[in-house]
Amino acid sequence: MNLIESIQEKTGIGERFLFCLPRLGTSTILGIESWALFTLYTTGYGLDSFRAAIALAIGYLTIAASQFLLGWISDRKYTKLGRRKPYILLFAPFLGISIVFLLLPAQFIKDLRNKDILFFW
Repeated sequence: MNLIESIQEKTGIGERFLFCLPRLGTSTILGIESWALFTLYTTGYGLDSFRAAIALAIGYLTIAASQFLLGWISDRKYTKLGRRKPYILLFAPFLGISIVFLLLPAQFIKDLRNKDILFFW
């Protein structure tokens, strides 16, 4: 019996479920958000599905890079507010602004018929 089989025998189904639960919630929310943005940009704004998919893929890669980079930075820097809290306070307004920009491009782009501008938005 190898190490993996030994761990699997010791771990019950309840422990496995509790282990996957936090990741399940964030993945579900991110999946719903991606589907909503894809639908909004393809049916609402007329962007072709290939460009919308590429934009979402770039977004996922950006999330992966930023999680690695900010996790590395916050693990190395300790402030009086803690390790994570200063970065949450600093970047939360940018997250809110980016959501507004993603959902309401018509407020900021004058010509939505130009799909190149909409893609780079």
